[in-house]
Amino acid sequence: AILGEDKLRLISEATRAEGARIWVYGDDKKEIEFPDGSIKKCGKTNEKWYFLEEMYPEYKNLVPRDIAAREILKVCDLGLGIDKKNQVYLDATHLTEDVLKKIEAPLDIYKKFRGEDPKKVPMKIFVAVHYSMGGAFVDWPAQDDVDRDKRFRQMTNIEGLFNIGESDYLYHGANRLGANALLACIYSGLVAAKEIPRYFLSLSENSKDLNNMSNEEKKNEMIAEDLNIEKEIDNLEKEKNKLLNQKGNENVFLLHSEMADLMLKNVTVKRNNKDLLDTLEKLKEIETRIKNIELSDNFKIFNQTYLFAREFPFMLKYAMAIVKAAIKRDESRGAHFKKEFPKRDDKNYLKTTIVTYNQETKDIDISYKDVDTRHFD
Repeated sequence: AILGEDKLRLISEATRAEGARIWVYGDDKKEIEFPDGSIKKCGKTNEKWYFLEEMYPEYKNLVPRDIAAREILKVCDLGLGIDKKNQVYLDATHLTEDVLKKIEAPLDIYKKFRGEDPKKVPMKIFVAVHYSMGGAFVDWPAQDDVDRDKRFRQMTNIEGLFNIGESDYLYHGANRLGANALLACIYSGLVAAKEIPRYFLSLSENSKDLNNMSNEEKKNEMIAEDLNIEKEIDNLEKEKNKLLNQKGNENVFLLHSEMADLMLKNVTVKRNNKDLLDTLEKLKEIETRIKNIELSDNFKIFNQTYLFAREFPFMLKYAMAIVKAAIKRDESRGAHFKKEFPKRDDKNYLKTTIVTYNQETKDIDISYKDVDTRHFD
């Protein structure tokens, strides 16, 4: 991503896929650990050091993004970042015009916000959080499952509710794969379009049964539904008024910044149990401080501050779920990397993590589902 004063702006992975190269200026007085465990010099002083190409000669700049992110961070931690900042060069200046046309969109973004032409000068980039793997559970029975006719692909654990697109958990696993975004958006829609009618046909009751109800029964049914809706609206209005009139000494935007800083520091490229446990405790502290939020704007409509304050507790719960799941997974797999557990552990963790909100304890429960390997080669 491009570093910015207001926010980070994503530079597509397509740039690396089309041949852009990552480098910094080397320093032969410094050493770094290579993937095979050997310790080597950081290139030659003041010469371009294509560190990914040296570390991963087979894949070079096409290593998966989690590996690239870790190595970029490692190089910057050694003080080799461009201009002594957390940034490296992503160089597309050597590419032909035909190739540059394929990545015109990200190059235009860089030129617009940095004022430099990436066709002539290398881009300054750094790793950034721009996607959250995982998502809502959806079922995916195999064709030969004995209960296939009673289960429905893309249906959540709430009967009748289907989840379509990147908001489900199926397509990324331990890593965020670029092409899978397109897969999730298109393929899951095609699948659900067949599964939803199957579900309707499986129901013992449907809208046709309304024809067999008397007018009085229909009227009572509609009144009951209206009362339930009105009750929910009334509850939401009470919650809204409570938040708008709440007094305290906490600012929701500052709490959000604290949460973001903790997550960026301890729960992204590098993780360890000590920092994860500390992060979880601090997130719990932030959760208690939410009760003391006072909004700077208590206008009832067009109130962006209210909307943010309404959403923030859910963001916080999601952050806590990520941290708690990371604590319990003592291995390294894809984007989840713990230095004290650097290897993949299929014996104990070839599983999908299931995070459930416990209504009774108001806490997050962690369980697991074995990865279905029946159809693996």
